[in-house]
Amino acid sequence: MKKKSLNEIQLTKNVKSALRVINDKLIDQKKHVDHRQYKKKLEMTSRMQEFIDKLSQQEKNMLISVIKSLTLLTSGNVKSVRTSGRSFDAQKSKPWEKILSNASYEILEYMGFDTGKPVSQKDYKESAMYLRTLTAQRNFGTGPVDKFNLIFRGMSGIDKNTLIHLLINDEILVNQGSSFSTDFVESYSFAQGKMYNTLFVAYNPKLKGLDARALSFYSGEDEIIFSGKIKLSKILVFNNRGANFRDEWDQSVGRADFVINPKESVFKQGGLKKQLIDLLTDEDDTKNWNMGIPFANGEMKRPFFVFVGKVV
Repeated sequence: MKKKSLNEIQLTKNVKSALRVINDKLIDQKKHVDHRQYKKKLEMTSRMQEFIDKLSQQEKNMLISVIKSLTLLTSGNVKSVRTSGRSFDAQKSKPWEKILSNASYEILEYMGFDTGKPVSQKDYKESAMYLRTLTAQRNFGTGPVDKFNLIFRGMSGIDKNTLIHLLINDEILVNQGSSFSTDFVESYSFAQGKMYNTLFVAYNPKLKGLDARALSFYSGEDEIIFSGKIKLSKILVFNNRGANFRDEWDQSVGRADFVINPKESVFKQGGLKKQLIDLLTDEDDTKNWNMGIPFANGEMKRPFFVFVGKVV
C-alpha cells in the first residue's frame, strides 16, 4: 500500500461533517448531564451513526485515524507523539480500549476497528504525521464556525529563555499540533501559577485547526488542536497576574498596563522590548518582580504576558 504524503492527508467534506456532528452531539450530551452524575459517560447516538454510515471505507479509515491521533495526543504518551514514535516503549504500551474515551471507543468499534490491540510505534508515527498536517488546515464543515475565529492558549511558568525568544521575534511558529481553546476564561485559568504566566491570543480567520471538543479522553467543550504561524500584532503586559481581566477578551484587551510593539528592535535604547529583555537577563532584578520594579513610565508587578496575533 502506498504511503500517504503530507499533502495527501486532507479530510473530505463528508468526514468534516461527520466529525462536526459527533462533536456537537457529544457536547450537547455533556451540557444536559446532571453534574451529580459525574461518572456518566458520553455515548454514541443514532444521529452520529447516520453520518458515519454515509462514509466510504476510505473515509471511515480517515475518521479512525483522526480519533486515534486525538486520543494519543490527549491520553497517550505525548512525548512519543512529538518524536513521531521514536521514544515509544512497547513494554509500557496499553490496548486502545484503555486510553479511548467511552464515545471514541463506541465509534471506533462501530466502524470495525479492533480496540483490543495494543498501541504500536507505527500508531504514534502516523498520528504525528496526521496531527502535523491536519491541524494546519481548515477542517470545519457546515454549520456555525464563528467561535473558532478566536483561539487562546494559556501557559504558566514557561521557561525564561522561551519568553525572551518570544519577545525577540514578531511571530510564533507552532510546529506540531498544540491544544488551544475558544474559551478565554478557561485559557486564562491555565496560565495561573508560577512565573512566567503567558497567554497566546490568535485571530483565526481561515479557521485552521482540528476540532477536538469531545473526542479526547479528557474532553472539553472548546478545545481545538492547532499548528501553524501566528504573526504578532502586539505584546501586552498586565500587572498582578492579569487582575484587570474581564470575562470576555474584547473587554480585557484595552486594560493592559503596558503595550509593546512586536516589530520594535531589541536594540532600541529606551524601547520597551530592550527594557524587558534586560530585566529578564538580570537575575537580581527578576527576583524583585513580585514586589514591583520600575518599567517604562510606571511599575511592573507580578506581570502576566499576552502575545496577540493573527494566524497566517
